[in-house]
Amino acid sequence: MLNRPGILAALLATGLLAACGSTADTAPAGLTYSSNPAVYTKGVSITPNTPTSTGGAISSYAVLPTLPAGLALNATTGVISGTPTALAAVASYVVTATGSGGSTTASLSITVKDFAPAGLTYSSNPAVYTKGVAITPNTPTSTGGAVVSYLLSPSLPAGLAFDASTGIISGTPTVLAATATYVVTATNYEGSTTASLSITVKDAAPAGLTYSNGAVLYTKGIAITPNTPSSTGGAVASYAVSPALPAGLSLNTTTGVISGTPTVLTGTVIYAVTATNSGGSATASLYITVKDVAPAGLTYSTNPGIYTVGTAITPNTPTSTGGAITSYTVSPTLPAGLALNATTGVISGTPTTATARTPYTVSGWNGSGIATASVVMGVPGFVATGSMSVPRSNFTATLLPNGKVLVVGGRSNFDPTASAELFDPATGLFAPVGSMTVERRNHTATLLPNGKVVVVGGLDAVGNTPRGVELFDPASGQFTAAGSVNCPHAYHTATLLPNGKVLVAGGFEQCDGDERLNAELYDPGTATSTNTGGMARRRFGHSATLLSDGKVLVAGGARGGSSTYIANAEMYDPATGLFTYAGTIPPPHVFMFAPAVLLPDGRVLIAGGSDSPFDGAPNDLADLYSLTWGFAPTGEMLTARYSYAAALLSGGKVLLAGGQAPDGQVTASAELFAPATGTFSEAGNMVSKRMNHTATRLGSGAVLLVGGTSDSGDRPQYASAELYFE
Repeated sequence: MLNRPGILAALLATGLLAACGSTADTAPAGLTYSSNPAVYTKGVSITPNTPTSTGGAISSYAVLPTLPAGLALNATTGVISGTPTALAAVASYVVTATGSGGSTTASLSITVKDFAPAGLTYSSNPAVYTKGVAITPNTPTSTGGAVVSYLLSPSLPAGLAFDASTGIISGTPTVLAATATYVVTATNYEGSTTASLSITVKDAAPAGLTYSNGAVLYTKGIAITPNTPSSTGGAVASYAVSPALPAGLSLNTTTGVISGTPTVLTGTVIYAVTATNSGGSATASLYITVKDVAPAGLTYSTNPGIYTVGTAITPNTPTSTGGAITSYTVSPTLPAGLALNATTGVISGTPTTATARTPYTVSGWNGSGIATASVVMGVPGFVATGSMSVPRSNFTATLLPNGKVLVVGGRSNFDPTASAELFDPATGLFAPVGSMTVERRNHTATLLPNGKVVVVGGLDAVGNTPRGVELFDPASGQFTAAGSVNCPHAYHTATLLPNGKVLVAGGFEQCDGDERLNAELYDPGTATSTNTGGMARRRFGHSATLLSDGKVLVAGGARGGSSTYIANAEMYDPATGLFTYAGTIPPPHVFMFAPAVLLPDGRVLIAGGSDSPFDGAPNDLADLYSLTWGFAPTGEMLTARYSYAAALLSGGKVLLAGGQAPDGQVTASAELFAPATGTFSEAGNMVSKRMNHTATRLGSGAVLLVGGTSDSGDRPQYASAELYFE
């Protein structure tokens, strides 16, 4: 048997086998790769990794385990190529190269790594969140390799959470946080990248800001009720107001409360209050007005103010409490020549026309209210008023309850008249009424408690003395017969007694030849008259005054049938129906044709008079009669006069006007008697000189002076009238 191996070896040694062709290849050997270990990057195409080997030719390659995804082994060439698509930790891969002669292997280390993360950003940066409001998750994005984990520093504001796996920030912030920078680090196995994230947690903006009183009216100098705000939305951190609040008021910038005491006046102003916090602001409009305290206690330095025509007054200055007055008005219009300063309220000027004492309402205003003062002002003096329908002297004038004045009879030019008329103070005009049944002058007219007027005596057109009595009824404006008196009376007196009867006393005619029948009582209720106790002497041109005790003082005059004046007085007592002696008038006082005026204190003023019935000389002496001491001299008149008119003024003084003056002249002069001092003072001149006229104090306090004559011959008579204002 042949030894084959030995033969083969021998053949090879001799080269014979080669020459004849081989029957087997050499096995591959020494297999290596160009890159081993090979480190690849996910997603990056690799440089082909090429094998080399020794030994026999290789017909195929194989690898175990399977290469990382994206890489491939060329089974023919053994080249590894491709782009890895997944990460792969370092691993050993065995590549087997096989040829006809056998195979060889190579152990190949392959790792597929990733890129390091890069370009890390967040969906919201800077991120501004609102306390209590869930945020929209803030999501990161990055380039480079996939992030494996995230890290944040410092810690997020309370209520927010950071997911370390995803890097997402989410949650609901529960606290406010000032703007801060947070660093987020994104990491993978290859490295890391960072992002700076700005996060702020603000509050919810205030909303719905209102005040407890949105339109307020404050008073200067009075502390206000604090005005408190309220709002919805986030808590307010601070308040501000524009424009600045009125002086004395302040805004608490922390609480928003408005408080204080306003010190200046303002009109209505709109103020914008802004409430602010870290989330925003809200605004409220406030309407604020500061008014003044209403004026109060308005008074004037002079009240009443009694002024004189043609003389500048001392400025009458107001004072008041409460708020300052900004403007003044007065009603009615002040007397001519006087003016009210609308800013200061001062009344000043020079009166040019006499006016009655009148209450003037001065109103002081400011923006908050009004204060008023009633200031009585009058300008003493005389001013013309309307004229009668006919001239008259020796007539009567009677103030009626309705405020009008009844003018009856008198001498008109040469003859007595039966006409009558009414003066209306409201219009200053006279209007005729019904006439008497007989003409009369030097008669009497007495106002009765029922408002009617009883007319007694006088002289008729032929010089006779009518005994018939007439009654005037204001309701009808007519005279009617009302019985008669027992005796003739002219230049007499008629006095209403407390019992409602009328004492008719004196006159220059005798009654049925009996001088003692010179007084009687007329009863309006029965229209009858009865004789009463007679005066000691028959008198005419005397005065009769009802005293406070109900008795009647009869003083002065002249003895009927003679020219001898009587210098004494008598007292009539209704209780006994008798006259008694009431004292002697101090000589050389004569009180004939001298009015008597009852003063407020109960005394009686009798001044002037004539020493002869019709052509005597006037005197300027005056007496005061008192129930305590009788007659006592008082100050002398400035002008001697008789047949003048006198009236008690509302202020308590007595006006004596006109009359027969010395040297046979009728005077227009007037004077005032002051009971407090017993003195006389000038009262100016009437518009016309007058005697045998009347003076009647009206309800307004003014005195109506009517008719009369301008000379001692009793003609011509006046139809004119004038008013004296105290």
